[in-house]
This record gives sequence, C-alpha cells and structure tokens, in this order.
Amino acid sequence: MSYSTVILYPEPQKAALSNLALHYLFSHSFGGSSDIFTFEASSSLFLKKKLRDFDIILLSFSYEYSLFNLVKMLIKCNIPLSAEKRKKGDYPLIVAGGPVVSLNTSLFTSLFDLVVDGEGEEMLPHLEDAITALLQGDTSVFSRYSWLSSLDYPASTRIASPAREFGIFSSEKLLPLGNEFGNRVIVEMNRGCTAACRFCVASYLYRPFRPASYKKVKEAIALAEKTGRGLALMGTSIGDYPEFDAVLEELADKKIEISLSSLKGSAITEKRLQNLKKCGVKTVTLAIESADAEVRRQIAKPLPQQTIIDALTLLFHYDFKVKLYFIAGLPATEPEGEIAAIEELLDGMKRAKTLPHITISVAPLSPKLLTPYADEQMMGKASFRRYLSLLKKMLKEVAPRIAIYSAPYREAVVQTWLTRTDSHTLISLLDGVAQGLSIRDAERAAKIKIAQIENS
Repeated sequence: MSYSTVILYPEPQKAALSNLALHYLFSHSFGGSSDIFTFEASSSLFLKKKLRDFDIILLSFSYEYSLFNLVKMLIKCNIPLSAEKRKKGDYPLIVAGGPVVSLNTSLFTSLFDLVVDGEGEEMLPHLEDAITALLQGDTSVFSRYSWLSSLDYPASTRIASPAREFGIFSSEKLLPLGNEFGNRVIVEMNRGCTAACRFCVASYLYRPFRPASYKKVKEAIALAEKTGRGLALMGTSIGDYPEFDAVLEELADKKIEISLSSLKGSAITEKRLQNLKKCGVKTVTLAIESADAEVRRQIAKPLPQQTIIDALTLLFHYDFKVKLYFIAGLPATEPEGEIAAIEELLDGMKRAKTLPHITISVAPLSPKLLTPYADEQMMGKASFRRYLSLLKKMLKEVAPRIAIYSAPYREAVVQTWLTRTDSHTLISLLDGVAQGLSIRDAERAAKIKIAQIENS
C-alpha cells in the first residue's frame, strides 16, 4: 500500500534539523517517500506540499512547549486538534512519539490518532506494517504491539522498548540545510546515563545506559571529514562512552572541529582536554546542579567537591571557558544555603588563582514524571527570584566578571504542568491557544490554575 508521509517537527527549521529523531525518520522513508514540515513553514521542505495533503504525519517533539507550536500549525492547516474530530473528515493520520509523548502516553491519545511509546529502532521496523493494517481497518495491531495506543485502544501499562543497538547521526542529504550546532554533523553517543540523578528524566526514560555503536560513530566521523563540517557529539554521559578517548584521538589527528554537550567533572582529564583543544573546543559545560556536596549526594549525584575543584583547575590551566549549570529549588534546599556553597567554591578557586573564565546558567527544578522527584512541588516564583538576586549580589562581590543566564521561570512551570495534567484539561487549554489566545489568557478562559504546582 502506497501513501505519502511527512515528518513534522514543531520548531523552526534549524532547530528541527538539530533533532536526530527527524534525521532517523527521514532516513527510513515510509510508503516509499518522506518529506519534512517545520514550524512557520508554509509548505513541506522538498515536495512543497501543504500539511493536509499528506496521508501520514509522523510527529516527534522533545520539548513540551513545542505542543503550542503544533496547535498553531494544525489550525493554520485546517486540521482539527482532537483525534475524535478528525475521525469525521478526510484528514492525515497523525502518529506521535518522542520523549515528551513517552513520558505520559495517556495524555496524548485524545490529540493524536496513534501514540507510540519507546525507541525508534525497536518500533520502526513494525510501524509501517501497523499503519498499513490500521488504514485497512485491522485493529488487531494494538494487541500485537504493546507500544502502540490510541483513543479507542489505550495502553494498559507503559511499556518502553529500549533499543538493543543504535547509532544515529545526521542525514547527509539534510546537512546543507543547516542546524543549531554550527551546521556540524550531529552524532548520538549514548542513551540513558551512568548516573541516576533523581531529577533527570533521561536517566529513567532511557535506562539503562547504552553506548552508541562504535561503527556508526566512526561513520559519522567519516562524514564530518568528508564534508568538512565538523562534528557535534551529543549525549547525557559522553565521557563514559567506552571508546571516548579513541574517538577524541581520531578527531584530533584528523583536525576535525567539534562541539559537545556537557561533561561530568569526573570525565575531565589532561589528555582529553589536550585533544579537545586540538579539535577547536573553547568552552566546556559542567552540570554540577549544586555546589553543596551533601545536596549532590541527596540527588544521587555523589560528585566529590575535590573532583569539581580538580576539573576547574585543569580547565583553567588549559585556558578553557567554563559554563557551570545549576538547578534552583532542589528538594530540601534554600536559596541562601545554595548561594553560600557556590560562593565557597568560587572563592576557593579565586584564592588559589585557578578560577577559569566562567558563566553560570541557572534553571528552576521542573519535576518530571518517571523520576523520583515526579511529585515534588516547584519552588515558588519569589523563591526563584531570591535565588537569582542572592547569586547576583554574591558574584558582584566575589567574581564580578561571571555572567549569569537564567531559564524563564514561567516556561518551567508550564513544562511541569504539561506532564501532570489530564487530557481533558489539556485540550481545554489548547482550544484557547487555537483561538489565538496566549497561554496565560487560554489558562484564564479555561479556568485552569497552572501555578498550583508551585510551592508557596
């Protein structure tokens, strides 16, 4: 059976093309053909077709706020929001997956015709057959595939399908269109994490820790060398990749420029920094979450204080810029104690004259489903403001050159609410957004109190 398929990623084109799920789906075309549709586009990327002209929409998104972009796209294309309403007309079949969907599949069965829960490598070989069967009226696929659900056939339990082997990197055909990583080839280095930080959804949604296929990583390196575009290494635990040192050696020998996601303090070694320098890396991100060793122990990130100091000292000696990432509002913490711990860390580095060029990034804790902190309340807005105010005041006195970046508090609140609400309430909110209201105005119109998840 032949049908036309489009991959929909509800973010602007460069952001969409920075997502490897899109590249993976594009490389495994359905029905003999595949196209791409992104936010703000008036037609598909290659065939220049309208969204409604496709038979199948494969939807993936990794960020909760993308849902609001999706609403705007569907309404603009005269496609109803709810799966129930789409049954009554000639509309594309919307198949949705990705980490946001997998976190709470039951939330999305009222929106999408099919919801898939798990990792693509395990599902994709069967998904085309399942869709073909459903288009022919065969609903037995829901009993055959536990990872498939819909409004009429909800999943009884959440069953993820961890891939036994994987290795995703950028599609060569999509590379000329650019991405948010300096137009580099993007390669996934791992899934899951060697740690089990109590706030981190990646540790629980994609457990256990699994390294990507070394063969596929080497293919990505070859593509980066062939195209001269450089390589972006993506993963939650890159430094724990078994062949990480061999990968860095090869990249350095071939003079391939790279970028990489954060490293653990325990993953910083002289040899690695030497190779990162050769690969043009100027900034290294350390996600330490809290400068208080006891707090790190409580969140299941038992990184010794001396390990952080040693890592920062090495980064200073090799002239790297450093981005430190902190989470405000971790359970059983107060802003005053957290800022005092940061001050103690920075002051000690300053006195030892080993304080590197640092920027600090702060985000409020957004408790997510599947994690041990799923039921925690968010810190209140006033408390988050106090955290930032105390941090700025302290830095002005201790290290005035350190810049601060903070994630928008309201976005974190809405993200958390989206993982906890029910489908009826969600559709009430999205109906308002579909009518052109802002999220806040849609919240008022639906008489919803998103802020109720905050701690007073």
